[in-house]
Amino acid sequence: MLKKSEHTDSVHTFAYYISVLLNPTTLGTVAVIVFSLLFGNSPTNKLTLFIISFLFCVLLPFLYLVYLKSNKVVESLDVPIRNQRTVPYLLASVSYIAGLVLLIWYDAPWPLVALMVCYLGNTLFIVGVNMVWKISAHAMGVGAVVTGFGIAISPVYFWALALLPLVSWSRIKLDMHSQGQVIAGSILSVILTAVQFEIVFRLYN
Repeated sequence: MLKKSEHTDSVHTFAYYISVLLNPTTLGTVAVIVFSLLFGNSPTNKLTLFIISFLFCVLLPFLYLVYLKSNKVVESLDVPIRNQRTVPYLLASVSYIAGLVLLIWYDAPWPLVALMVCYLGNTLFIVGVNMVWKISAHAMGVGAVVTGFGIAISPVYFWALALLPLVSWSRIKLDMHSQGQVIAGSILSVILTAVQFEIVFRLYN
């Protein structure tokens, strides 16, 4: 039988791995791989779409966080301190804009354009909220990717919204967010993503 301290440590470790597995960078990587493979019309096209999407949607924003962490500007890649989040989010938004321009120029399929629009729109929303309150980017990342899959690929993926309580619990357990912050991130990500995907779909169709 586990002692209380051992049980607490194991629960904390489980919460940590859930947080790592369902972080925006990991989910963004999965999303651009799946969308590139599904909606590209040739091997070369799929590869080009992946490179553009991965570079500007995932890699460049992540590398900037690594730079900040390696220079001890932030204490972790999660950037737990609210007033340290604005600049990384804004620079990520610049990367998303560049990626969006390239995807449109390359005549990318609408789901990939919608994905980049959502990363941009949701991040700018977080920046605005972050001025006065800390909202969960992890919850928003899960909600956005799952909603995007559900709209662009199949409604069956909406079942994966069941991951939201799990990632929300992990962020609370790790003392990264309050209950209100994860609930707000979960609900608003689904709404914002659905609206943005619908707008892009209508523009392309």
